[in-house]
Amino acid sequence: MSSAQAPPLHCPTCLQLCPAPVWLPCGHAFCPQCLQSMHQGLDRHCCPQCRAEYHPHYCYCYWYCNNLCNDHCNDHCNDHCNDPNPNSHHHMGPGRSNIQTSPAVKGTDAELERLGKEFRGRFTEVQRALRNAFNPSEVTFDPETLHPNLLLSDDLKTVTFSAKKQEYATTGKRFSSFLQVLSTQSFSSGQHRWELQLDGAPWIVGMCVASALPRSGLPSALETCPQSWCLMWNQNQLTAFDRSKATALQKSPGAARRLELILDREAKYISLHQLTQTTGRCHLHSFNICTEEPLHLAYRMLSGDKGSVTICS
Repeated sequence: MSSAQAPPLHCPTCLQLCPAPVWLPCGHAFCPQCLQSMHQGLDRHCCPQCRAEYHPHYCYCYWYCNNLCNDHCNDHCNDHCNDPNPNSHHHMGPGRSNIQTSPAVKGTDAELERLGKEFRGRFTEVQRALRNAFNPSEVTFDPETLHPNLLLSDDLKTVTFSAKKQEYATTGKRFSSFLQVLSTQSFSSGQHRWELQLDGAPWIVGMCVASALPRSGLPSALETCPQSWCLMWNQNQLTAFDRSKATALQKSPGAARRLELILDREAKYISLHQLTQTTGRCHLHSFNICTEEPLHLAYRMLSGDKGSVTICS
């Protein structure tokens, strides 16, 4: 055992130095001889200083264990604990500077992170494939086309604005100039119907040929695409865009919050309706489409003030 000991204390009873004091549960310390003399003939024992009651058996157990701990710390802990406080009783672990992570563990963590990302990507692909297989009209937003200032929900059906630009992966499909997103699915046949919930910001909604819509610069605006058919609500005005040609429709004092979009590839038309609880279903505009190319659902947010869109069906 090491001979290094903590500085001795003075017993408050006999006023002598105590090289090995006995600590009571209340925190006061006395020399063993004084405590033994105080125990004789008493059924209850109290601290002479604070009168806190204690059991002498636990005091001597604590005294014995404390001496063992002190000897152990003096002999073995100097190389490991960087806490300068001698009364810390090593509640803190080894110093951070002494902790080293092996290269093998670091490599395993990196590999697990890579496999996790790969698994999540494949799981998303399987989800999309199952949705398309069991419901041909199922439509979700494509995260690879999402502008960096837009957020997409886990079910891929709700888009909201984000003031903070997201660090999405760089893809050739992602919009960079306008707050836009396309659907993952495209439709070249059949009849399809969807409902959209539009909130907050002015919007543009419609269908387009994805390959005809650039991803950056002024030509990437949805309404200017030569192969798009869409409806815009902005400043209480509805405007239809038929292959970039604008037609002003009626004034609208309030935005169409619930929109129905019908695509009929056999009849070659797109029809949009407003849905409300008071007036029911109100026709807004219809387009005749003159292309055999697959069409994607398209959405553009004209400003980011609490704007959002949700595919409801």
